[in-house]
Amino acid sequence: MITPGMIRIYPLALCLCLTACVLPSWPPPWVDDDDTRDDDTGDDDTGDDDTGDDDTGDDDTGACVDGATATGAADTTWVTICGSTYSMGDPETGSEAEPVHPVTMSTFEMLRTEVTGIQYQQCRASGDCTEPVVYDPSCNWNESGYEGHPVNCVSWQQAADFCTWVGGRLPSESEWEYAARSGGLSITYPWGDAQASCDQAVMYGDELAEGCGTGRTWEVCSKPAGDSDQGLCDLSGNVFEWVQDVYHGCYDCALCPGVDDCDSSTPAPGDGSAWEVPAGSERVMRGGSFNVGWDVLRAGHRYSNPPEDGGFYVGIRCVR
Repeated sequence: MITPGMIRIYPLALCLCLTACVLPSWPPPWVDDDDTRDDDTGDDDTGDDDTGDDDTGDDDTGACVDGATATGAADTTWVTICGSTYSMGDPETGSEAEPVHPVTMSTFEMLRTEVTGIQYQQCRASGDCTEPVVYDPSCNWNESGYEGHPVNCVSWQQAADFCTWVGGRLPSESEWEYAARSGGLSITYPWGDAQASCDQAVMYGDELAEGCGTGRTWEVCSKPAGDSDQGLCDLSGNVFEWVQDVYHGCYDCALCPGVDDCDSSTPAPGDGSAWEVPAGSERVMRGGSFNVGWDVLRAGHRYSNPPEDGGFYVGIRCVR
């Protein structure tokens, strides 16, 4: 579990220690050596799943159009991410992100930005969302000048309620990682493999400290060099993002003996759905925040938090 104090004091000490796991060979057999940013990853036939709007996610022939956009409630922008099979997991980040395993994704849409304060205010005004608990000066709620920043200090339930109100839901963990890998590419960050810096992300910079020197979040989409191929921004940094999944200590508990919080008799789903059985005490959040370092911003990095804890480091992004 991450506490605010832990993150503030030790922003670069969050990498998890490896525990003994029985792991597959690397790269796994389903990974094509040519699976790079230039691969035509999002254009196979699995992208024809009709989960997006007919007039945005598909062209006239019915083929999925990766990166197509549609507007939604509260001035949101939904981005189409065409489905395919990818390798989920990251052996560089610790045992909880292992073993690497194939996941077959259907097409879905994701919000281009993290949910902003002004968007959340509209849900609050409707009566469908409750106010974030402002427990820290870094909480953005109702602070003048921060309306375009990501809303933070929200619990998992508040995040889920907003996504329902806007016509979506929280992403599964596999959907989130697929989007953060620019549609399932074998890359480390949404922009590629170059180590994260303040050029691409709102983070703890080695010399600039928290928030690239500001000590807080930035307005959403302030770092376009860090966008994914589909145009999603802030998937690395600014704030962590809640996902639907219950936390499990690794992706296949049978292969990770001794790992905490891993008592499932079945491995993580391979169909892109959320892993919620058995029920656990914590939920997963992804992406890193303004007060953690480059290692935590990797697309495959995982963290857990009690669902009732709305930290200043966590916000919302929805899918549909």
